[in-house]
Amino acid sequence: MKKSQNNTKRQVIDLIRIVILFQLGIVGATIFGCFMPGKICDSDVKQHIANMMTVITTSTFALYAAEK
Repeated sequence: MKKSQNNTKRQVIDLIRIVILFQLGIVGATIFGCFMPGKICDSDVKQHIANMMTVITTSTFALYAAEK
């Protein structure tokens, strides 16, 4: 029973890691897109990036706490 719980916990942590990496990819692509010629990042895009970084930071701390 104990081994099954550890395996399930490990799977949940791995899933959270995948989600965080996916979110970082979205933010990275958005920032990269701001530097493309002819693209303009207005305040809405900048606010969206800031919000996503807040979510990623919160998720990272949750992952850290879950691993402890």
